[in-house]
Amino acid sequence: MNTKKLFSLLMATLFFSLAFYGDAYAKSVNVKCEYRAKSPIRSKASVDGTGFPKGVKYRAQIKSAAGTKTSKIVYADPVTHEIQVDFDSDLANINAGATAIPANFFAAIPRNAIGYIRNDATGVIEAFATATCSTK
Repeated sequence: MNTKKLFSLLMATLFFSLAFYGDAYAKSVNVKCEYRAKSPIRSKASVDGTGFPKGVKYRAQIKSAAGTKTSKIVYADPVTHEIQVDFDSDLANINAGATAIPANFFAAIPRNAIGYIRNDATGVIEAFATATCSTK
């Protein structure tokens, strides 16, 4: 095989390897939030990430006009590379593992939220997304 063909083959292999590796760890976040204005007043949100490598400590954060709340340390699922964190003002959901937020966390208008996933060791925001909260 001549050098030119070998070089072209190596470059194509490198390109496709990097393309697939990059897609495997392309980080993204989805944020959902809700405010219930009728009694009992309630706020809840989820920050769900994909493409996060296993073995790294992360913290999810949710931000609204009322402030910012931070989750406990979470790890990506070793198979799916997903992170799922819930925030809630409902005591039953808090007892089930959700991070506590005040019932009026999403009461301010406009009802917007920003969800972050941060590397716990460096504090770097790995991915974030915004959402407009539904109202019930």
